[in-house]
Amino acid sequence: MRDLRQTPILRVEWQARPGERELRRAQNGARGFDPVGREPLERGAKGGEPRMTERDKAEYRQMVERRTPRSHFVRDTWRAFWVGGLICALSEGYTLWLMRGFNFARQDAATLTSVTLVFITAALTAIGVFDRIGRYAGGGTIVPITGFANSIASAAMEYRSEGFIMGVGARMFQIAGPVLVYGIGSSVVVGIIYYIIDLIWGI
Repeated sequence: MRDLRQTPILRVEWQARPGERELRRAQNGARGFDPVGREPLERGAKGGEPRMTERDKAEYRQMVERRTPRSHFVRDTWRAFWVGGLICALSEGYTLWLMRGFNFARQDAATLTSVTLVFITAALTAIGVFDRIGRYAGGGTIVPITGFANSIASAAMEYRSEGFIMGVGARMFQIAGPVLVYGIGSSVVVGIIYYIIDLIWGI
């Protein structure tokens, strides 16, 4: 069988789009070839996977920086501020309405408000509206409980094709799991510290 690596290759020149040559160079480096795509890169110390040279890594970082969208700090901060503030203000108004209109206790009204926010966020995520709001507001929709609900609902939607057990059930908390683990763990630690301080100083 003829070795295809020895077969001459017809080279065709084309007008590359901006950034396309850099992307091809980075892809060639990831496959184990030098930036021009002819010679294999040097192997690791144990002859394993090929590794990129320092020059290739620097060029790849520069290409990523050029193609990464720039962040508008003032604009993004303002969007997160007013959208997140609006969510919290509406939630507080809903809580007061439950307390005054239906004689709910403060704690019960706050619990029902959280449940309502989770339900609305899950419904908006299912129809694709919450993702557009999140792209606009950024952290304004992530910091409240709406971000937690979105992380659960979006993961369940993404893996529903794998079944209700191994898909939805196993992957639902893939994003929210670390939040639960470290949030509950840190609350336990703070509670223990507060208990010890109360025993010593009687606060």
